[in-house]
Amino acid sequence: MTLQLEGRFVIDALTWVPYLAFGGGAWARHEANEGWRVDGSIYGGFGIDYRPARAWSVGFLARGHVLLTDLQRSTGPFDAQILVSIYLD
Repeated sequence: MTLQLEGRFVIDALTWVPYLAFGGGAWARHEANEGWRVDGSIYGGFGIDYRPARAWSVGFLARGHVLLTDLQRSTGPFDAQILVSIYLD
């Protein structure tokens, strides 16, 4: 379970829109012997959206996380997402 605040650098003049994602947040895990544990995290990643119209896009995002308060056992959780976005501008 994660809670994150994210920023993105987007090149929005293209149909295929590449971007870099970065941010920080909290990563909660349940461990059998210790119960729930919450660790601070930072992450970075990259994504690409196919945006044929300014109103919507379909894309892919991959991010790698570093758990700052558990560096010894942090093997870098990774996540990948397939996204559908609707833009209200």
